[in-house]
Amino acid sequence: MEIKDNEIKKIIEKSENYRKNLNFKIKSPNFHKNEFESVANEMLQNIFDKNKKKWYIEDENNVFLKCEISKNEALNGCTKKIKYNQISENGKKHKNTLDVKIPKEIKSNEKIILYNRGNYIESKHKRSNVVITINIK
Repeated sequence: MEIKDNEIKKIIEKSENYRKNLNFKIKSPNFHKNEFESVANEMLQNIFDKNKKKWYIEDENNVFLKCEISKNEALNGCTKKIKYNQISENGKKHKNTLDVKIPKEIKSNEKIILYNRGNYIESKHKRSNVVITINIK
């Protein structure tokens, strides 16, 4: 996974803001030492959560699919059946069908991630994710 310079700058800016916030809390007369670890962990978790979706999308083991929908379906939401070839635990390909719920007001090129619904990855003993890119026609 490649992280671009502007993404690194944003993460650094966020961490600096968190550090300033942490320094403020530490100087507070009611701050206890055992709170330091809790606050630091919370800040790191916030950074991770905001970038997690991108990391899940860019995994090379994921199954990447496209789904075309109409403007009306994009506006109101819908459910689409998407067929694809999936690799099972025994290493064989078989056809699989997913019922994908398309949320209301989705935009073109937005991605929907279905966690642990893709191919079986033997080295990790788990399934990859399915990443569906929406295309509005």
